[in-house]
Amino acid sequence: MQRLQVVLDKAFREYGAALGIFILSRVLIFITFYAVISYGVGKPSWTSWDAGHYLDIAVQGYTYGGANAKGNLIAFFPLYPLLIKGTSYLLSVPSLVAALLNSFIFGLISTVLLYRYVADWKNKSVGLMAVFLFAFYPMTVFVSAPYTESLFFALTMGVFLLLRRNQLFWASILIGLTSVTRMTGVLLVPLFLYVAFRNRVGWLKFLGYSFLMAYPFLLFLFYQYVAFGTPLAFSLAQHIGWGKTIAGPWVGVITLLNNMPQHIMWQVDVLILAIMCATLILSWRKVDRLLWFFGLEVILLTVSSNWILGTGRYMMLMLPFYVYWAEFLQKRETLRQLVIAVCASWAMFNAAL
Repeated sequence: MQRLQVVLDKAFREYGAALGIFILSRVLIFITFYAVISYGVGKPSWTSWDAGHYLDIAVQGYTYGGANAKGNLIAFFPLYPLLIKGTSYLLSVPSLVAALLNSFIFGLISTVLLYRYVADWKNKSVGLMAVFLFAFYPMTVFVSAPYTESLFFALTMGVFLLLRRNQLFWASILIGLTSVTRMTGVLLVPLFLYVAFRNRVGWLKFLGYSFLMAYPFLLFLFYQYVAFGTPLAFSLAQHIGWGKTIAGPWVGVITLLNNMPQHIMWQVDVLILAIMCATLILSWRKVDRLLWFFGLEVILLTVSSNWILGTGRYMMLMLPFYVYWAEFLQKRETLRQLVIAVCASWAMFNAAL
């Protein structure tokens, strides 16, 4: 018991400030959310859009209608709904409560891992600034909502910390878990292969690591084949239900630009995409090379579609953004205060929508 107390005291001293920033952001988001409802100035909901689909999967399982677009829930990957279902069962709470709890816990884990990564790279002050940029990112409400954002972010940061320490066994396990959280998980595989090659990993170990990375996704494909007659039901469902197909990056960019005049949502997406592209250019040779290439992959994957919606949310994974701007703003007091004010206001505004 005394040893546990020592460990907790040490963890609080090390991560207390970072966790405090994240928890403060969640408190402000929840206050904003429920204030908007209480005063009748808006109708935000925790079950809107994809959140409702994840909750439906957790409660009723997967559905696939083939050519029928209605009910193609297999388009969504299984790890997050499984966590919701497991938490709901173990704690005897509704699925929505279980989802919000999972998102909050993985948000805390994301905060700790991001802080550890940046603090090790530079110092604690820069680490705290990176945590602020994450906690008050304009689309940060999705980190608390029943979405995969917090889970995937935590797994991804875990992979980068493990790769930095050359702990390839555990990194391969986490990459396997990302592959059944979001399609974006595939972007981590080339980075792993690079580190494995750099460390001259033997073929036997390499095959073992490859199996650990691929097994969860292969299991998901096998389930789809048994349940729906095709291992690619998820891809077909995305195409049928959402009209999404893979396209050249220029197609996605042109689509965004063409949609800009229609709604402010598209204008915000273009603005955030432009900020991230500029960040990628500015951060060349200023952040870890693996992190930089992952950022490039995230941008390319996001725009490589004929239909793009939610670019600002997807850009949360552009990790060089937190690392580069945390160091940049740490040296510029006035600009840092301005960014803090703008980010916090923008995040609360989005929470109210």
